[in-house]
Amino acid sequence: MVKGLKIAIVAFSYALREEEPNPCNVRLAEIVERAYYELLSEGIMVYVIAQWEVALQLEKYGIPVDHIVQPRTDSYLDSQAVWEEAREYVLGPECINKVVPVCHR
Repeated sequence: MVKGLKIAIVAFSYALREEEPNPCNVRLAEIVERAYYELLSEGIMVYVIAQWEVALQLEKYGIPVDHIVQPRTDSYLDSQAVWEEAREYVLGPECINKVVPVCHR
């Protein structure tokens, strides 16, 4: 057990399609799921922040998503905008020690 360690997994989506979650976002959610359970098994507190397309699949897997970055009505939701919103959460009252980004290479 890693006492006091808090990790945030930040999941960025890829390739917006009409039907979400698309196959790539499903695979990203699978990576988040594996990391989530591995970290929990080590006694680490895990927070999940996900772009909405990945969050759809995570919810199907029963993974709790602490913060969902929703689509914007006024502009395209790019990775920088997702990180800016995630960063506000990470730097907030949860006192998160580390961040694990999950994204398409």
